[in-house]
Amino acid sequence: MVWRRFGRAGEAPDRTQLARELLAAAGVVAAAVIAASTLDGGLPEAGNKRIAVLLVTALAIIAWLVSDEPDVHHTSTKATSATYSKLKKANPDMPVMMNFSGGHVVGYQERKWKHPYKGWLEGADWSSNDIYPVAGWNLPNRLGLVGTAIDELRAAAPDKPQFAFIETGDQGLPWNMDAPGPTPAQMRTEIWDAVIHGARGITYFTDAFKPQFSYDSTTQEIRDEMKVQNARLAALSGVLLAKIDPRGYGIELPAGMEGTVRTYKGKTYLIVLNMKGKAKTGATIKVSGVAEGTAEVYGENWRVQIKGGEIVDNFEGNTPRVYVVG
Repeated sequence: MVWRRFGRAGEAPDRTQLARELLAAAGVVAAAVIAASTLDGGLPEAGNKRIAVLLVTALAIIAWLVSDEPDVHHTSTKATSATYSKLKKANPDMPVMMNFSGGHVVGYQERKWKHPYKGWLEGADWSSNDIYPVAGWNLPNRLGLVGTAIDELRAAAPDKPQFAFIETGDQGLPWNMDAPGPTPAQMRTEIWDAVIHGARGITYFTDAFKPQFSYDSTTQEIRDEMKVQNARLAALSGVLLAKIDPRGYGIELPAGMEGTVRTYKGKTYLIVLNMKGKAKTGATIKVSGVAEGTAEVYGENWRVQIKGGEIVDNFEGNTPRVYVVG
């Protein structure tokens, strides 16, 4: 999904006005995650609660997004817990989601600062992070930072679902103006790296900041690739939301590749990704917990052999593949 704020291009919308615009857009716009800061614009508490109820009923809201990047702002855990309590009091059944700076999570920023991720996450039901290897760091050979950040947050709160922000364009960041946006292949790799590391959903970050602010920096090529990958994610949603790497199953891959296992409705799914931009020929994938025989290559109308606990296959660069056994 894409979460976009309302307002004229180049302006940050007034928070109270944002709430009004969201309500006016009911039936037209479906937003999956709404920032709870829209309820914090100086309205009386009763007014905040009323807006919260109206927003929840009028739009397809699945969570409140609060305290964005507390690691950047050094927000206290006391403050994030207080916000969490306030939201739960207003709407006990609505999950609260907290987003972190991926650069801080993986230790690229403020390395000597001991960020209390575990404490922060006590004030949230879900977590997410925003690391952009290409547009943010100009590191196109380190697309796996997306998965690394997910692993770090899972270590802090193993049982809390995670979302991952995925870069979609040239963000024009003032500290890295020479960095391009991701190619469609790089975006595809980041999406599936997030899936493999356990993300339960993705958020596309479409904004650009320079030379002028824009809510949508995506190219047509990126949009086309989004449609392909979104359709694939939706078709496999039940699989992807199943238990991550269940006991009794295993997968080992060559360098430059990543993978995960899911079981769903009596079948085993092996999700494999070539992280590199170059093709890989004769890649040997070692698997355990699955029977000898063949596996369907999902969406590609052919099958591969499973022999001696191994699958041997060829991969184009930056390509995911899903094998279905059973």
